[in-house]
Amino acid sequence: MWNKIHEKNFNGEIIYDDWLDEYKDIINSSDIILDIGCGLGNNTKYIKELNKDVISIDYSTYALDIVKKYLNENVLLHDITKKFPYDDNSIDLIIADLSLHYFDCDTTKKVLNELKRILKSNHNMLFRVNTIYDTNYGAKEGILIEHNYYNTCGYNKRFFDDSDMHYFFSIFTNLEYKLDYMDRYGNKKVLYKGKVIK
Repeated sequence: MWNKIHEKNFNGEIIYDDWLDEYKDIINSSDIILDIGCGLGNNTKYIKELNKDVISIDYSTYALDIVKKYLNENVLLHDITKKFPYDDNSIDLIIADLSLHYFDCDTTKKVLNELKRILKSNHNMLFRVNTIYDTNYGAKEGILIEHNYYNTCGYNKRFFDDSDMHYFFSIFTNLEYKLDYMDRYGNKKVLYKGKVIK
């Protein structure tokens, strides 16, 4: 499925928006950076333009082939619902952009606990997730599977509200998040962006 989605979305150019601008100091002070669910490499490109190395991780072979060809030799094919091949407390920075909202409640908690495991103490994870306000992309539409989790637009998607943010991210400290907008896919996408610290 993801190979088909990325093939449809790739127009020969990797572009990024400015959501990471306010986190430049965090990125610049980090050595081992993971771009989780990197897709076509939007955030990988941003990080590399800051002259930082990044490991680009995705479950789509098509996406990783694009990232490897245009940006980065350091890619990893990996299902983020599985254990990561990294030691405890070994990663300086995790970026999870639009990759944490595809799972049921138990799987979401499992993924976040695994990311916490590999993140160094007092280090950051930066993220963006779907919100219940993202009506252009299926919020509150389709078949309800569980609270705020729907089969819509051809696959399962979670749409976070404030209570979800605190419920899922409470395993970290210093949760900071706010509404944000993105126009990468044509229509305005309404999401939460934020950061947490282990």
